[in-house]
Amino acid sequence: MSGPWFSIPFGVALAAYSLVQLGSTPHWWNIATTAILLSAAVTSVLRGVLDLRARRRAPRD
Repeated sequence: MSGPWFSIPFGVALAAYSLVQLGSTPHWWNIATTAILLSAAVTSVLRGVLDLRARRRAPRD
């Protein structure tokens, strides 16, 4: 479950969830949670993109 077809959609869903859970009147813990979840989402999406690029550049047997 670490391939790009999991990492990219998971990262996008995690980013969407982090923004939705922020709510209309955020408190400091909502903002902190959003920052943590967004950083995890960015990491997941970047890992998926880098994995896709590595697979495209890898020599084929």
